[in-house]
Amino acid sequence: MLTPLNRPCWSQDTLQEQSGVLIAADAAQEWMIPWWWRQYSRENRFPVTLVDFGLSSEMKTWCEEHFTVRSLPPLPWVTTPEYTNPQKRKMWETVYGSTSWQEKRVQWHKKPFAMLQTPYQYTLWLDVDCEVVGPLDPLFIQIQSSSNVWMAQESLLSQAQDALHGQILPGEVMYNSGVVGFLKESKEILTWAEHTLHSHGEFLSDQNLFSRLAFTQGWKVEELDPIYNWRDWCDEDVRSAKIIHWFGQKGKVFISQKILGFL
Repeated sequence: MLTPLNRPCWSQDTLQEQSGVLIAADAAQEWMIPWWWRQYSRENRFPVTLVDFGLSSEMKTWCEEHFTVRSLPPLPWVTTPEYTNPQKRKMWETVYGSTSWQEKRVQWHKKPFAMLQTPYQYTLWLDVDCEVVGPLDPLFIQIQSSSNVWMAQESLLSQAQDALHGQILPGEVMYNSGVVGFLKESKEILTWAEHTLHSHGEFLSDQNLFSRLAFTQGWKVEELDPIYNWRDWCDEDVRSAKIIHWFGQKGKVFISQKILGFL
């Protein structure tokens, strides 16, 4: 049951800038932050706010020198096994490995709560494994044109695999939450956070829960152009991408090679 003490709500803090970028990371992801910032700031000047999911003190200091940092209250319910559907947990262990998904979902389900911390009227959420390789001005113009949430669909292959494993219902669309454009006070983001409080145990990740809500509640999700969430790295058309999403373990290898100068 939601109570006034734990009911999700939008941050009342605002900045002068109307549009900005929101990111988040913990100590396990923080190695990507300086690289992310270097790539982003080459062609973009939109302000950036980072939501601290548990950074080291050294990295938090570095972030405070480069952009705004906000804290997220502890959400212990994400890590509590009894809040996870036992049958779903067994299936996740079988499909995704016995432990590989457990720590990741702790961070995944914090995402809608981090979005509620935005100080901007129009926000572009980016996972820190998203490499910004072009100007984002056209994307913000799109975000400002609609009060709906902007996301890209997962690939047809990925959605077929999700359907095979019972992750999506017939007719449901799986969206990728690595890049999200949204308006502050969006009912979709708030509803997503509210349902996460009491339903996260039924869903592997934040995007699984968002996609189910979009399907069951009939949300209109604006289709994000693939160039702003490019996940087909081997395709030569990647040269037209503005945001390359280096998802998964393989993607992290690519990022580390880029940092070391091998790519």
